[in-house]
Amino acid sequence: MYGSIAFVVFAMLMIMNFISVTISSSKKQIGVLSALGVGKFDVLRIFAVEALLIAVVAFLLALPGIYGISGALNKTVYGGMEVPFMQVRYMVPLATLAVALAGSVLGSVIPIARLVRKKPVEIIKA
Repeated sequence: MYGSIAFVVFAMLMIMNFISVTISSSKKQIGVLSALGVGKFDVLRIFAVEALLIAVVAFLLALPGIYGISGALNKTVYGGMEVPFMQVRYMVPLATLAVALAGSVLGSVIPIARLVRKKPVEIIKA
């Protein structure tokens, strides 16, 4: 139980780090968008949609792994027995999707909100 919670927290931090690095490398683009008059909410929306797309792709890539690894562990540990070692219920994929979405939204909203408060010139020079 505690191991799975640790993996969930680790996965969420990795998603947030990936999104933060993406935003950090796009500072000049954000400054240019702000200088051109694009609203703060529109800039936030651009990166939030990108983050949500990354989360959905991560979920779709993780889904076969969830079932594949649990199936392989069941065959390895218990062989042909009726009692499975690891059961994947419907909540596991839903929890995986929730973590991916939460991590991506938090990872994009927080850094972007900090950036769009600044003047466009400050963003571009930074």
